Amino acid sequence: MALFLFGLIGALFGPIKYGILPDHLRREELPAGNALVEGATFLAILGGTITGGVAMTGGGNPVVLAVTMMLFALLCWGSSLFIPRTAQAAPDLAIDPNVLRSTTRLLGELWSETRLWRCAVVTSIFWMVGAVVLSLLPPLVMHTLGGAETVVTIYLAVFAVAIGGGSGLASWLLAGRIILLPTAAGALLIGLFSLDLGFALLRLTAADTTTVLAPSAFFAQPIAWHAAIDLGMLAMAGGLMIVPSFAAIQAWAAPARRAQIVAAVNVLNAAFMVGGALVVALLQKVRVGVPMLFLGIAAVGLLTALWIGKTMPTNAFHDFLSMLLRAFYRLEVRGRENLDKAGPNARADLRGGSRVRAALVGEASLEADARDAARSGAAARDADAHSRGQERRDIGDLPGGAHHGHRPADEGV
Repeated sequence: MALFLFGLIGALFGPIKYGILPDHLRREELPAGNALVEGATFLAILGGTITGGVAMTGGGNPVVLAVTMMLFALLCWGSSLFIPRTAQAAPDLAIDPNVLRSTTRLLGELWSETRLWRCAVVTSIFWMVGAVVLSLLPPLVMHTLGGAETVVTIYLAVFAVAIGGGSGLASWLLAGRIILLPTAAGALLIGLFSLDLGFALLRLTAADTTTVLAPSAFFAQPIAWHAAIDLGMLAMAGGLMIVPSFAAIQAWAAPARRAQIVAAVNVLNAAFMVGGALVVALLQKVRVGVPMLFLGIAAVGLLTALWIGKTMPTNAFHDFLSMLLRAFYRLEVRGRENLDKAGPNARADLRGGSRVRAALVGEASLEADARDAARSGAAARDADAHSRGQERRDIGDLPGGAHHGHRPADEGV
C-alpha cells in the first residue's frame, strides 16, 4: 500500500510540475526550466539510491528508515509551499471518476494532435531507454565485468550527472527556442554509443564471477573506463533528447489542457517503460546477454533518430542554422514566430515584397548604371573638347598660322 501511494503521489505531481512551468516561465525560458527539472530529477534519483543503499547496509534499521522517509516527506511538503500560485486554466473541468475511461480519452486526445503525439513518443522512448539501461547496470558491472556493488553506484552517478550535463547542453543549444534537431541528434548518439558499448562487451572475454573487484582494481581495466565513457555519453545524449521534446509539448499544448496533456504523456511514458522492462525480461529469460541487449538499445536509438528526422514538425536546416549562429556567433534571430502566427498569406506577401524590393534594387541599379554612363560620356566629351582646345591653341601658335587667317578645321564644333 505504501508503494502504491508513493506511485500515486508521483503520478499526481508529474503533470502539475510540468504543467505549471509555462505559467511561471516565458516561452524562451522553457528549455532552461525543463533542463533544470530533468537534471535535478536524475540527481535526486542518484541521491536517493545512494542514501537508500547506505540506510540498508547490514540489513538496515526500520526505525531509522521510517524517520528518514518522514523527514523527506516533510521537506517535500515544505518546499511545495514556496511554489507560486497560478490561476485555474479550466475551472469548469469535470473529473471523471472512471480512471480507465478518462485515461483512454486523454490518450485519444493526445493521438489526435500529431505533433504532440510524436513528441510524447520521443519522451517515452527516452524513459524506456533510461529505465532499461539503469536495470542493466547491476548485471553489467557484477556479472559481465566482475565489479563490486559500489561500482554500480559509481556508474549510476556517472549516468545521472551526464544526463544533467546533457540537459544543460540542450538548454544552451536551444537558447529559448523550440527546436527539435537536438532531439534527433540525441537519439542518434544514443544509438552510436550503445553500439560501441555492445561491440566492446562482445569482444570481452568472460569475467571470473568468483572474484569481485573493488573500485580501484575494477577501474584498472581499460574496459571499465570504456564502459563508463559510453554510458556517460549515452546519458548526455538522453538529456539532449528529452529537454527539447518536453519543452515543445509545453509550448504547443493549450493552457486549459496542458496538465492533462502532460498526464497523457506520463501514461505513455509508463507504458513504454513497462513494455521495455517486459521485453528485456523475456530476452534475458532466453539467455540474451548484456552485450546483445545494448545492441538492441542501439537499434532503437538509430531507428528513433531516423523517424524523428523524417517526421520532425520543424525545419531541420533552420534548426541547425539557429544553433550554429547561437553557438559560434552569438547571433539571435527573433520574430519568426510572428510570421508563423500571421499565416501563409503573410509569407506570400513577404515573398512578394522581396520580389518588389529586388525589382526596385534592379531598377535602381540600372539607373545608377545610366548615370555612371552619362557621367563617363560627359567626362569623355570634356576631355575631347579640352584636347581640341589645346590643338587650336597649338595651331594658333604655329608660325604665321594666325596671321595668315588659318582656322582649325574643327573650330566651332
